[in-house]
Amino acid sequence: MQKISLFFVILYFISYYCLSQGVKLKGYITFQNTGKPIQGVNVRAASGSSHDVTDSSGIFELKFSGKKYGDMVKLIVYKKGLEVVNKEKLYVAIRRNPDKNLVQIILRNEGVGENISKINIERIFDEKFKQLYKKLENSNQYKLDRLLSQFIEKFNDLETKLKDEMVGDFKERQAALNELKDGNLIKAQELFKKIIVKVNVNQAENYYNLGNAYFLDLKFKKALGVYLEAANLAPHNTTYLNIIGFTYGELGDHHKAIEYYQKALDIVLKTYGESHPKVAETLSNIGVALNWLGKYKKAIDYYQKALDIGLKTYGESHPKVAEIWNNMGEAFYFLEDSKKAFYYFQKALDSDLRTYGDSHPKVAERWNNIAGVWISLGKYQKAIDYFQKSLDINIIIYGDSHPKVAIIWNNLGSVWHLLEDYGKAISYYEKALHSHLKAYGDSHQTVARDWRSIGSAWKSLGEYKKAISNYEKSLAIDLKTYGDSHPSVARDWNSIGCAWFSFGEYKKAIEYHQKSLDVILKTYGDSHPSVSIDWNNIGAAWNNLGDSKKAIQCYQKALDINLRTYGDSHPDVATQWNNLGYTWNLLGEYKKANEYLQKALDSDLRTYGDLHPSVARDLKNLGIAWKYMGKYKKAIICLEKALHICEIKLAPNHPYTKEVKENLASIQQNLKK
Repeated sequence: MQKISLFFVILYFISYYCLSQGVKLKGYITFQNTGKPIQGVNVRAASGSSHDVTDSSGIFELKFSGKKYGDMVKLIVYKKGLEVVNKEKLYVAIRRNPDKNLVQIILRNEGVGENISKINIERIFDEKFKQLYKKLENSNQYKLDRLLSQFIEKFNDLETKLKDEMVGDFKERQAALNELKDGNLIKAQELFKKIIVKVNVNQAENYYNLGNAYFLDLKFKKALGVYLEAANLAPHNTTYLNIIGFTYGELGDHHKAIEYYQKALDIVLKTYGESHPKVAETLSNIGVALNWLGKYKKAIDYYQKALDIGLKTYGESHPKVAEIWNNMGEAFYFLEDSKKAFYYFQKALDSDLRTYGDSHPKVAERWNNIAGVWISLGKYQKAIDYFQKSLDINIIIYGDSHPKVAIIWNNLGSVWHLLEDYGKAISYYEKALHSHLKAYGDSHQTVARDWRSIGSAWKSLGEYKKAISNYEKSLAIDLKTYGDSHPSVARDWNSIGCAWFSFGEYKKAIEYHQKSLDVILKTYGDSHPSVSIDWNNIGAAWNNLGDSKKAIQCYQKALDINLRTYGDSHPDVATQWNNLGYTWNLLGEYKKANEYLQKALDSDLRTYGDLHPSVARDLKNLGIAWKYMGKYKKAIICLEKALHICEIKLAPNHPYTKEVKENLASIQQNLKK
């Protein structure tokens, strides 16, 4: 039998004693409109509490057994004819000093202020979430939440439309809108098509409604087509222009998205002036599109303009302001300015805490974002703490088998992966896998992603055959789901290629990267960013096989694509210039190497400014090129600048800092000889 330490027994006794005394939670319940207390409301927790009825002051008190302060509980509140307004307050932590820290619950008469999103979202939202999650290729949490927000807005928009259809003789359109509201999307599409053919009145709105039916069914290309018809008939309708921009963004054409957002912006500026919420909304949309294009500094300029309007209109404690702060945090995060990213993500969190309380999905999202910043700062334990906060909220709201919970399991796995505790990483990846298996079964795209994550951890452990085995499980699912000509399948080929590359099997790596490339070319054509990734990987394999000329051909193709896509001031472009410079160095073409490395440096300076690790990398590589050319003084200048950045941005014992110091010392030693 395992011995129990005295320390454990003491802790157990103290814990038991505290629990036996009981903890309590107090709150008060009021009417929404008048603020008056409500007597006679039944209140209890979902488990482990006493039951209470509010007194004449609206006060209730619940006593808990087996709970401690800080534990999350779900409240159940009931009085016939009334409903809860602030439902997020039903998920609450048991608070210390309960007489001072009262929970406020707000009620109203049933049906008052009820809208379509509240009536129907609860019924069909979870299924739609799963469909969105399934159909979003290469999605991240931010993109998913933004799309879900648009989804909810569509349902809110239906409330107004249905009220409008209550007057006048528009029975056909009312019937179609009702089908849309009830989630019968195919039936709604059929009815709207008939209306467009049959009725020659308000056709722009009919096309727009049909577009919404396609959009909610996640048929973005069809939605775009009919949205464009609506805009052709009503070219000054900014609702149509904005949704066209949004849909282009979902289809990956962010340049087109900006074109339509700009049209909407020109109209709202002319109509409302510079300080209207509609102007802020459109400015923010342009910022999001620029963010996707890697134009982070420009995106921040637009976000700042939107923020200035939002603060003036709403103040600091409003969801729209919080969203702009969050967007700014995203942009600074991608600029790798972690301190500013943290500042803006924290502002978004503080605002949402004031709006929603501490147990809301938006708050969970903010904790998740800040955790990402802690990762970028190398503070992995803090990242784990923040992911855990996000996880705790989502488990309470959704249960432990929901995709939102699985996302955080996966994130936690990623942190342990970075901490090089690959065993723990695999355990968290497997939790995500089990959650997704329970939610979706064993043939779902998200399950395939989990197999890829597990494969990646095995690859990091040097277990390349196990990595390939997991990647092949992902491949089998994606082949079954999509066939052999789909981007997800290409991603699997690419992962297997990378594993063979790490295994030193460069010819096999090329074989799999070529399979990936063939699919991507067939899917997107020869000018898509995904194509550049495959060319880059094939180039790296040829470099390791000693064929630097073939490597240069591949790197050049990758560069040409990224220049067309992003322009000359993007991190991916700078990476390709660096790769070309490195390879020309291998061939002894030092002047050409110097030319490409200088371009990489200029690009990163424009993107990040002069104190960024990527700039340090460029300066180091350029310094080595000058060394090979015998220009030792120029080499020293570059390496000293690189070292200055490393000492500010990285730790003194960071491997990269050490590498720069070693290169600098080597050249200085050569000068002394």
